[in-house]
Amino acid sequence: MTELDFERSWRARYEQWAVKYDADHMISGWSAEGLARRLELLFKVFDKADLKSGSRVLDLGAGPGTYTRAISGKGHHCIGVDYSHNVLAVARRKGSHEPYVQADAYHLPFHNEAFDAVVCIGVLQSLDGTSEALSEISRVLARGGWLFLDGLNRFFWVRWLRRLRLFPPADQKRLNDYNPYNIRLMSEQFGFRQPEIHWLAVPRHAQRITRPASGHRLSFTGTVLGHSFLLLATKV
Repeated sequence: MTELDFERSWRARYEQWAVKYDADHMISGWSAEGLARRLELLFKVFDKADLKSGSRVLDLGAGPGTYTRAISGKGHHCIGVDYSHNVLAVARRKGSHEPYVQADAYHLPFHNEAFDAVVCIGVLQSLDGTSEALSEISRVLARGGWLFLDGLNRFFWVRWLRRLRLFPPADQKRLNDYNPYNIRLMSEQFGFRQPEIHWLAVPRHAQRITRPASGHRLSFTGTVLGHSFLLLATKV
């Protein structure tokens, strides 16, 4: 499967979910607990950033508007962006007049340095052009602005077991997962500093023993137990 075919197949499934389901987690492709825990982790990490009330925030890959509504509820000016017409129709129906724009991560219709923060949750799993997306994020983020970038952790223990069962690997992939430390290095190449990796651990009770990986440190517990990671970084 080519990169273009992979992204097209993802987009087709995503459009169908918006028509078939009403619950945010079903449209986003998570379990109800998985979506709730991602939201919980985001706002825990949000507190580490010095975002002032009224900050301009881009929710890239807004889906049905879960994060856009929550961020707006914190007193920020949040714009939701998604490439799916069907999903944005759901977001507008569920929302309270939050602004939404249809666009993709590779071509954001905003001026340079337009935002104080960019939140990007559940997007990398369906993209092959990670560097292109990071370049656009860096372009629209103001100096000193904050990036909150989520991805699936390649080294999560369940994925290791699945790879062993699927050896040799299947011909078609359904999701992209990542080496979180490579994403941290890539973010530095696009002008981000002090990137810090936070983990969404599975099982849930393992969350308390995971620690953020900052600087160029590794985190053994996070690497193994982290189903996904959330990168926090600020633009130079």
